[in-house]
Amino acid sequence: MNEEQFGRHICQQLSEGSRQLDGIVMSRLEQARHRALASARVAERDQIMASNTSQVGSTVLGFHEEADHGHFHHLRMLFVGLALLAMMGGMAYWQQATDDDDNDQGLLDAKMLSSDLPLYTFLHPDFKEWVNSSR
Repeated sequence: MNEEQFGRHICQQLSEGSRQLDGIVMSRLEQARHRALASARVAERDQIMASNTSQVGSTVLGFHEEADHGHFHHLRMLFVGLALLAMMGGMAYWQQATDDDDNDQGLLDAKMLSSDLPLYTFLHPDFKEWVNSSR
């Protein structure tokens, strides 16, 4: 016996058992069923309202939640990407603006040492003055 057959068997037994109940018990069961269904509808409505208020941005942007949820998701991802790109650009600009002169000096030293100038040129007494005046 698989699950489907087992479910049918239980359903059949419950139907036969409910036919043997008197009218008062059946009335109470019917009322309880209606109350349970009503509370389930209220709980479902509360859940829908909670999800709608958590996504207020889509209403502000003019999207309807049910139809355009995918569009809202893509728009949100676009805004997040643009924000990250702006932050990375700001960090790069800040890093370049606050770059110390020591780094520039090190770069200048590396360029001079890797050039084709002979080594004795760097030892000449006037060389330091020439480097300082070229800045």
